[in-house]
Amino acid sequence: MPRVGTGDNLTWTSLVRYLAFPCRTAGRHDEAAGDGRQVAVDLLFALLDEFLEQRSAAIFDEYLTWRRAQSWYRG
Repeated sequence: MPRVGTGDNLTWTSLVRYLAFPCRTAGRHDEAAGDGRQVAVDLLFALLDEFLEQRSAAIFDEYLTWRRAQSWYRG
């Protein structure tokens, strides 16, 4: 979510689509239906590998820092 800059309530699928197809809006990712599907799948596995490597407390600290910076946060 910090990388995308939004999406506290988005699924992995939506977050991957945001990163794979950044020129699209949240609700529209037609690219993932055709040839772009492989792009999205490859990115998903790359992100999962990265997540597994970084799943220490640092990833949660980064998320909490991002969350606290949001206007809606009431910690």
